Amino acid sequence: MKYLVIIMLLTIFSCAKEGKNIYIEGRVVNPVTGEPIEGVKLILHKKTNDLGSGSSSSIKDEAYSDANGNFTLSHNGSLTNNFIVLIEYPNHPEGFHLVGWKDEVGNSIGVYQLGVNKGELMNVRLELLPYANVKFNFNNVNCFDSNDILRVYIW
Repeated sequence: MKYLVIIMLLTIFSCAKEGKNIYIEGRVVNPVTGEPIEGVKLILHKKTNDLGSGSSSSIKDEAYSDANGNFTLSHNGSLTNNFIVLIEYPNHPEGFHLVGWKDEVGNSIGVYQLGVNKGELMNVRLELLPYANVKFNFNNVNCFDSNDILRVYIW
């Protein structure tokens, strides 16, 4: 009975990598080209209520993706609290479209925020697509009048 209690306590208070209750390794990439995206700020929040937005939370760790898109977040915290990861977009002239969070096998595990699995190593991928710039050049080849009105609708 004594050994059963010890095993249960070790299981309950077991930690992920390096004694951290939360340990997240990940990479930020462009899913089309596979290229890494540098400078994305990732923020680990401890939620203080169940709103889900992270607006009522405290910051526990921050990281920026490096030149290879890699980042690490970790925190020693209570296994009973809820944690999420939110992002701040990097300074990029075109901006980014958030595709979402994927697990190590490519399954979708979140869009705007990542729910954290406590007590285990999480290996994740954040996919962002840069917005494209589109430039149209139109030449009026009308023989009769070069002052025609051209309207372009984009939806």
